[in-house]
Amino acid sequence: MKRLYFDCFSGASGDMILGSLIHLGVKLETLRSELSKLPVRGYKISAKFVDRSGIKACKFNVTPGKDKTERKLKEIRSIIQRSKLNDKVKKTAILIFEKLAEAEAKIHGVKPEDIHFHEVGGIDSIVDIVGSIIGIDFLGIDEIYSSAIPFSRSLIKMEHGRYPGPSPAVLELLRGVEMYESERNEELVTPSGAAILKVISKGIGSFPRMRISKIGYGAGTRNLDGYPNVLRAILGDDNIDSEGIERDTVVVIETNIDDMSPEAFDNLFDKLLLLEEVLDVSIINAVMKRGRPGHIVKVISKKSGVQRVTETLFKESTTLGIRYFEANRFKLRRKEQIISTRYGDIMVKIVNEPELGIKRAKSEYQDCKSAANRHKVTLKEIYDEVNRVIDREK
Repeated sequence: MKRLYFDCFSGASGDMILGSLIHLGVKLETLRSELSKLPVRGYKISAKFVDRSGIKACKFNVTPGKDKTERKLKEIRSIIQRSKLNDKVKKTAILIFEKLAEAEAKIHGVKPEDIHFHEVGGIDSIVDIVGSIIGIDFLGIDEIYSSAIPFSRSLIKMEHGRYPGPSPAVLELLRGVEMYESERNEELVTPSGAAILKVISKGIGSFPRMRISKIGYGAGTRNLDGYPNVLRAILGDDNIDSEGIERDTVVVIETNIDDMSPEAFDNLFDKLLLLEEVLDVSIINAVMKRGRPGHIVKVISKKSGVQRVTETLFKESTTLGIRYFEANRFKLRRKEQIISTRYGDIMVKIVNEPELGIKRAKSEYQDCKSAANRHKVTLKEIYDEVNRVIDREK
């Protein structure tokens, strides 16, 4: 299970959250491509690494262009619903804006639909919020947690004047959330940051059990003396039990095909396996309706790959409908190792779990095939040679 923990020791904002996700591996090109599915234009996004009190952090920026529109909830909901983003991203992004509207409505004594977003209705806030959810989806995060939120005493310039920090909207959003006195005198948490964390976090406070794999830093705008103005995002997993069995969640994507030329399946397989999110592709012979022979194409993918796999199936096959569902998976912990043989280097996956009584090695087929063709020997001879080298190195 992949877990993400936001360490908000210096607060949180939409651009800091998104910057930390880019630092963790979300590509700006991917973000730009996904955001282009929103029916809004004229803005530009960029990201660069900056120094914040000695810490290298990613600063994400949105240049709004001529779009200075202040929108209501209905307009923002329509923008997201009309986009070509996947349903999970749409649903989460809309929920964040609804939480913002509910908080503002309670403060002003009106209905959520009547709230006229000022600070968070502009294109920059829409990009920050939707982009953050796109990034989380891309990374395939299963669970998100956040630290307790720092309470800062400051005066914040807002549409209706200057208010003591945290802003009324932030405090309303963080009702029920653990906070602590920070001794800081500037705005630390923005409404968009508070809303994102409130909606996506399974828990706010304690650090969850995980094995840390990556750490990303998202930079705030201010560069303060002696205090790093960054949001720290810690990525890890809670997959290993005492027997060395790992658990994770994948997506199974299936479609039934009974009208496609057999030769076309080879091309379909190649296209699917080129997608980095795809873990496995298989085909099952089946009898379709009216007794027609056909095939079930089954793809096992990371959660972040559903959209790309679906688009590939529609483009490269004759199918008109695709189904998908999440599946929990157990897998043996393994390590990859390059084995040097007289036929060249071969990649091998090795499982060694004494508690389970399992010890095995599996050669990478493509490496073995290439070696066999290169040296004009049989595939079996390559496998035998790899096994001899492994036995010799035990």
